Amino acid sequence: MFPWSAADLPYFSALSEGQRRLVRNDLASYVAICQEALDAGISLKNTGELTKMALNSMGLTPTKEVLSLISDQDVVDVYNCEHQQIFRSFQFFSFCRYSIEELYCRPWPDLIQRKDLDAEKLIFEAITSVLEGSQSLVCHPCRPHWVYQTEYPGEGDIHAEVRFITGLTSEGQNKPQAYAGIWRKLN
Repeated sequence: MFPWSAADLPYFSALSEGQRRLVRNDLASYVAICQEALDAGISLKNTGELTKMALNSMGLTPTKEVLSLISDQDVVDVYNCEHQQIFRSFQFFSFCRYSIEELYCRPWPDLIQRKDLDAEKLIFEAITSVLEGSQSLVCHPCRPHWVYQTEYPGEGDIHAEVRFITGLTSEGQNKPQAYAGIWRKLN
């Protein structure tokens, strides 16, 4: 994992000042969550505890059973309602080829693609379902499939199993304010 793709920070530099401020805040929040975990004696590889700390920090609550279903082999990605990733468990970095700059500054669809359009459609339907509140938790919304890191063809391919998609609510809100995908690398 590298902090940037090039010394001149091309992706960060291309953002507006407001977007750069959001990136700095998001990255600072992530670092603070990781530091809080370390200070509490929690390994950054403890996906369940790190996720719990992140959700608490963001004021988000998952369905009760979700946290007990997360294992250290899982990757947890949290997205806001605009589908912008706002948290990823540390396990993600063990096979991600992108720099921190790219992850925080580039649109997610530019970085990751699925060739299995049926899987992509089923995942989108599950996300829609949890964001609309018609389901709080969707288990195994699609079959295992290949996910490609677009900038690294053949190098960053991940055979993934999406285990759960769940809505995340804020205090006093009935509808989810965000959602999480819990998935596992199979290869």
